[in-house]
Amino acid sequence: MKHPPKTTNQIPFIDFAKGFAILTIVLMHYGQQTGVNGWSANLVKLGGTGIHVFFLLSGFGLMLSRYQGWVHFFKRRMSKILLPYYFFLTLMYILHGLVPNAPAISSYAYLGNLFFVQLFDESIVYAFGIQFWFISTILQGYLLFPLLRSFIQRSRLFTFILTCTLVSITYALVLYFTGAFESKLWSRLFLQYLWEFALGMALAKLYQTHHYQFWKISFRQAFWGTILGFGVMALLTFKLKAAGIVFNDYPALLGYLCLTIMLFKLAQNLKQNILDGMLWVGKYSYPLYLVHIAALSLALQVHLSYNSLKINALTLLFYLSIAFVFTYTFQKVYQLIFIKQYFTKTL
Repeated sequence: MKHPPKTTNQIPFIDFAKGFAILTIVLMHYGQQTGVNGWSANLVKLGGTGIHVFFLLSGFGLMLSRYQGWVHFFKRRMSKILLPYYFFLTLMYILHGLVPNAPAISSYAYLGNLFFVQLFDESIVYAFGIQFWFISTILQGYLLFPLLRSFIQRSRLFTFILTCTLVSITYALVLYFTGAFESKLWSRLFLQYLWEFALGMALAKLYQTHHYQFWKISFRQAFWGTILGFGVMALLTFKLKAAGIVFNDYPALLGYLCLTIMLFKLAQNLKQNILDGMLWVGKYSYPLYLVHIAALSLALQVHLSYNSLKINALTLLFYLSIAFVFTYTFQKVYQLIFIKQYFTKTL
């Protein structure tokens, strides 16, 4: 009997899904600079639903990773997530103080983001970029992961999924009836996304025990899942207004995940360099997530100095290429400073 791979590094779909998700999120942030409206604006915003796949893949990847107790787990999260995050914040804080005409970042905002005071102070949530709410939210998931792992190991999968989903639905109801969904702090608490994270853990468990590969559903199933998911999402969003916004995460994940599976299947049947390109983006998804707003800010500063230059799709692609250059440079500098020192100390 062929055993499934023990880590997500051996599953091409995972990197592909990360690459596609971060790409649509970046394009959403960049596309919003075009000033589009109507259905075009809604299409641009659709890219943001990729964040739901990130929560699912986080739960999936952590469940497949080697677990050696909560102390080892938190050390690993510190080195893989927090250290690059701290390095980027420090770099931006220093550069904003040195570069002429750059908007200043207060010491309070810097320290507040280092120590996650932004969980309680909405004024500094976006000090370093609109994307950093995700870091705070997923860290809450990491803190709960040892408990969730123990829960899933000791119970039936159905019980685990049902319990976590009911917690998320209950929290969503509280957000809706109290009006707290309008707050950047309360609407992005991890409880809102617990069900996605837990679903990823459950899918990983099925993968370990039954070699179930959810990305191998048929193209037809993925197609209808895309139509159903995005269709219900649109219905909730445009017909139910506030209630739809609070509860549209559920169909959004279905639609986006099925769309990703469809594109993965198409990429496998097209030129290999298309698949390889998306896999490359997937491997750099986290540093790209960290730096893409900083790259955009720099590009826009240059852009605004040329009043005759019009922002269009071609310009946005140029901005995207700048983001990739920033990402690659940031990752190499980070590895040179931290990874090399780590290996030197362990020798």
